[in-house]
Amino acid sequence: TVTSIKAASALNKALPADRPTPLNILLQVNTSGEDAKSGVPPLSAATPDNEVDAAELVQVARYVVTECPRLRLQGLMTIGALEQSLAAGAKENEDFARLVGTRDVLQAALARAGFKPEEGRWGEDGRLLLSMGMSSDFEAALASGSDIVRVGTGIFGSRPKKEEVKAQ
Repeated sequence: TVTSIKAASALNKALPADRPTPLNILLQVNTSGEDAKSGVPPLSAATPDNEVDAAELVQVARYVVTECPRLRLQGLMTIGALEQSLAAGAKENEDFARLVGTRDVLQAALARAGFKPEEGRWGEDGRLLLSMGMSSDFEAALASGSDIVRVGTGIFGSRPKKEEVKAQ
């Protein structure tokens, strides 16, 4: 995942020039607003277009599409708040809903700027993919429209704590 123009530029430069296909990347969005989480702020449909176009997420997306030929903007990802994950099924996950809304606003901003998904620089099947949900809340994520879920713990079990690894 990428969270800045600087990271996108470094990743693009690190890839070999003769790479046969661009590397698919996701932009990380901090939908929960938690300081401990990485990611750019989400977008809102209530924000005027000129403010959306100046938003950090839109700037990073436009940079990837125009300046990073070895990268392809596949979609957005988030790691939502734990409280939202624990409440999965009891109510709509606000972080997932926020990422869906952000995707819709970003797609509109890219279209306004003249970037069409059929040009192959962003999205899949005409839209940006969403990666949200992990082992504890993947069902809610899928119900919210997630295309990609991260379920490593559900398959492989919990990772050992750092202290346990150091003791070995």
